Amino acid sequence: DNRGNITFSWARENHRVSVFNRHTGSLQVLSHRDYMANPNTAEINKGYAKSMTDSYNTWDVQYNYTRDWGDSTSIFTVGVIDATNEDVPLFRRQSYHTSVFDPRGRRWYARVLWQF
Repeated sequence: DNRGNITFSWARENHRVSVFNRHTGSLQVLSHRDYMANPNTAEINKGYAKSMTDSYNTWDVQYNYTRDWGDSTSIFTVGVIDATNEDVPLFRRQSYHTSVFDPRGRRWYARVLWQF
């Protein structure tokens, strides 16, 4: 049950590029034994069941441009979350840990921050 983040940033003048890695280590599935022993669990589903999930890594990329207007500053940001569009690790046929993994995949975003 290990988690960690690493950030790499590069900045020059008004430009900044950042790359973020989010790592989640493999997890033990505590309900695995009960699931396998349940007589109502279909045999085909037992074939997909795992006692551990795989580790999971996502990569995010962000670009910022800062513009000074004299009495105010604007920061323009664009980025992508989960740039590699990783699949969440399943521990049953179509089940994942909803409190740990985010299955939404690649997402783009943009923001303008105006400071005065």
